Amino acid sequence: MARDRHIPRAVRCLLVQLARDWHDWPERREWMLGGTPDLDGDDPYDLAKVAALVRGLCDRDGYPAPAWIEGLRSPTEVTMFTDTPTDKEWGRYVKGQAPSACHEHGVYYEADLLLPKAEAFARAASRMRSAGLEIGPQHWP
Repeated sequence: MARDRHIPRAVRCLLVQLARDWHDWPERREWMLGGTPDLDGDDPYDLAKVAALVRGLCDRDGYPAPAWIEGLRSPTEVTMFTDTPTDKEWGRYVKGQAPSACHEHGVYYEADLLLPKAEAFARAASRMRSAGLEIGPQHWP
């Protein structure tokens, strides 16, 4: 992921794709958990982000988390896709509603990331309707 940092959405795309693959191919989850990243050469922020997401998915679906994620923590607490510090308004919001898996790694993301795409969209649409916002075709996946 670190090598693609100059591509604005690269990190987000890779992490979201991991969550989608987890949902779409449950029979391949053990294979997905089988690898180990370069714990010495990879970016510590990226490692912590992957670890927080993997832990969240494993916790949610009852899989044992791989040993390599233990002890991986972001050098500073951040939100996953914006790198906003958790002492800023958006960071406090995300941290406050993030899955418990995030706290060990110091990386916080919205809980909807752990949901299948259709379910996450339905929840977002419901929240938008509750706020009086109109949902149209431009918002469909």
